[in-house]
Amino acid sequence: MRRVSLLLCLLPLAAAFSPSLTPNHPPFATHTAPRCVFGASRLSLNSMASPRLPSGAFGAAASGMRRGWRTSGLGLRMGADEEQLGDVVAQLEMESALDPKSHTLVERLEHTVAELAELKDTIEAQVQVAEDQLAQKKESLELLKERIRMLTDDLQEAKGQDLIDHTKVHAAIVVGGGRVGSLLKGLGHADDVIVRSTSEYKYQLREHPGNAPKDGPIYLAVPTEKIDELYEATPEERRDDLVYMGSHGDDAGPSKKEGGTKAAIFFQVDTPTDGEPYGKVIDPSGMSVVSGKWAGDFARRCMKADIQTHIGTPEQLEAAQLTYLLWLCSVHTVGKLHGKVHVAEVEKEHGEEFESMLRELAGVLVKEKGVTLIDDFVTRLREYTAGLDARVVVKPARHKMFWDISQAHRQNKEEDPCPQHSKALKKLKAIPS
Repeated sequence: MRRVSLLLCLLPLAAAFSPSLTPNHPPFATHTAPRCVFGASRLSLNSMASPRLPSGAFGAAASGMRRGWRTSGLGLRMGADEEQLGDVVAQLEMESALDPKSHTLVERLEHTVAELAELKDTIEAQVQVAEDQLAQKKESLELLKERIRMLTDDLQEAKGQDLIDHTKVHAAIVVGGGRVGSLLKGLGHADDVIVRSTSEYKYQLREHPGNAPKDGPIYLAVPTEKIDELYEATPEERRDDLVYMGSHGDDAGPSKKEGGTKAAIFFQVDTPTDGEPYGKVIDPSGMSVVSGKWAGDFARRCMKADIQTHIGTPEQLEAAQLTYLLWLCSVHTVGKLHGKVHVAEVEKEHGEEFESMLRELAGVLVKEKGVTLIDDFVTRLREYTAGLDARVVVKPARHKMFWDISQAHRQNKEEDPCPQHSKALKKLKAIPS
């Protein structure tokens, strides 16, 4: 009887290993899982609901034995003769542990979601730490940049002062006999020559009468509209000696000329009296900057009149020129709006409106042009304005840069960055062409 029971138990196992005894079952449908965004295949719902045993005869044998036991109702008693069935039983126990009846699809998905959520929280925490570290590094970087900028400015100032201290004033040609021209000659060399016309200038360059210098700086202390004429009258080999006065970024003349020396001056010279070589000099701002071949000569002359002039880099010169331009556009516009005659009246009677436009246009320079302005530029410009007797004159061409920036923003349906300035130009009918 015992042999019969054992035979009945082994029949499914024999069927599994014998192709002729294996029942025909439809093969498992193949399924290609879609790719996940992380690069691995997403889990198949079928595979999660019913995990497969290892393929091959061993798995088939286990499945067949399970069917045999469950249908026959016979108990399995292991003895010495049944040792090889131990592995089958272990496999069946594993299958039972993974049976979808004891672990449902919902439970499996919930477990997976929980694990992924935990992983997400971990990664988010790591990202936050990395972002905090990056923010700290960016802050440190900005501090380093500011420190480098300050030290670079100090270095440039020290180099400039060293150049001034070791510069001897060279004999020069001064074109223009106005207040600034007279000042430069009065502070200069004994052999300096002043010329007052283009024809006289050409003669000096060609003939060198008397002790006229054959080299050295050529100071152009003339209105902007005279620059091109004098530039063309200068031999090419001497153009690098030109020193452009009043190059304030509002013209296509001195600011755009290559080479030479350029100066942005923020001092006032009164009309000379009682036979003085030059008038009283007022320099409340200390914002004058010069750059180029003859920067040392210019600064040395200014130092004799206690004019604080900085020998700067081309970038510092440009910042000074644009600072002067925003001053011109602000003070003359506000003055014209209120019918004032002299710029000093603007500071005295409309200082707040003047300052408002200064800050508005300065913001445009910083944001649109990347210009670095000195911290107290408003205070210095207002002090500079208070002592000037220059007449209020609005020249539309000076406003072109700011007007073009406003127009570009309006065309892009963006807010005008300088509405006060734009409104004033429209009211004065001074829109640049």
